[in-house]
Order: sequence, then structure tokens, then C-alpha cells
Amino acid sequence: MRPSIPFAVLLLACAAPALAQTPQPQTAATSQFYLLSFKDAPVAEVAEAVVGGALSQAVSVDPAVDATVSFQVEGAFTPQALLEEFGTAALDADLVLVRSRAGDLAVLPRADLGRELARGGVLIARPEPVTASPAVAAATAARAPITYGRDRWWDGPAGGLLLFLGGVGTGALALRGGQVWIRRRQPVTVATAPRLTYQPTPIAEAAPADPELIIPRFETRDRG
Repeated sequence: MRPSIPFAVLLLACAAPALAQTPQPQTAATSQFYLLSFKDAPVAEVAEAVVGGALSQAVSVDPAVDATVSFQVEGAFTPQALLEEFGTAALDADLVLVRSRAGDLAVLPRADLGRELARGGVLIARPEPVTASPAVAAATAARAPITYGRDRWWDGPAGGLLLFLGGVGTGALALRGGQVWIRRRQPVTVATAPRLTYQPTPIAEAAPADPELIIPRFETRDRG
């Protein structure tokens, strides 16, 4: 005998019928508030409480299934969203919730999913978020972001260098122009070399002959 596992099921509906009345099938467009809590309960009991009791839909459980499942929701759900939540919880227990081509719901072992899909069945579970493959994610991360209207080469380091060089060149030209203007404003002085004048040295006059000075004279004789 299977031990009884306590669980609580609370269903609040905005327009719920009286308890004495037979529950009517709910439309897919209706959102209702559900509070369901199961902890390690037999999957047959959970499926009957969620699908059969809360949603008033028929569900079958494969006799080969002997597992427990934990399921807890709180909030407003449409019938389809609640089925997807239960189907996701079944996947955690290695089970699947499948709707056959005829529209019947069944809880099966996960190993039978391929067979049911081949027959036209549909897996009921929350849709997985779409994620890019590793190669696409790596290429997207490596790609530099482009901001239209601002992705210009002069906005980077090259633009800063050109701006610096332009400022240096402008400053040099301004300094050169200032020096030329100052030179033009100053008077031009021409250095003149001193004039050279020639003054001849006077020649001293010869001294008068001394009368007492006798200069001897010699005569030349032939030797014969």
C-alpha cells in the first residue's frame, strides 16, 4: 500500500462556480488565480489534482510511471500556462506531459517522448529561452559595437594626436609671426666703419756739412 503524502491544493477563481456545481471546462483566454503546492507527491495524484481538478481536463498516467513530483505555483495563469508549468515539473522528474493528436493528455516516461512525437503528439512544457550558439555568441562578443553618428576615427586617439600637433603648429606660426612683426617695428641701424686718413711722415732735412771734416781722396796709378 502506497503511503499517503499530505499536500494542499487551493484554487481561487475570479468567477468560480459554486462547489456544489459541476466545474465547466475553462477557456484558454481565461486567467485565474491558482495556489497549488505539492512536495514529493505521487505523480498520479498531482496530475489528477492539477489537470483533472483545477483545469477540469482528462489526463491519463502511464502504469509504468512510479515516481514522485514536486509542484508549486502561485499567481494568475491561463489553463495552457498552468499545463506548461506542470509539464516542466514533470520533466524534472524524468517524465513528460504530452497531448496526443486526438487531444488527450497523458503523463509518460521521458523515454517514450520520441515515439509520441513521431505519432503527432506535442510536448507540453514552458518554452525554453532562445540562446545563441557558442560560436555566434563569441562572434557577437568579439564584434566591436558600432554607434552610428559617433563611430569616427577622429574621435579616438588618432584624433587627439592630430589635435595636439595642430595646436603645436599653430603656436609655432604665431610665434614666428610675432617675431617678424617686432623686427619690422624696430629702427634699422647701419654700422659705419671709421674713415681712414693718410698723413705722410715728414722727411728730415740733411744736416749741413762739417767744414772741418776732410774726406781723403785717392788717385789710381797704373803699375807699369
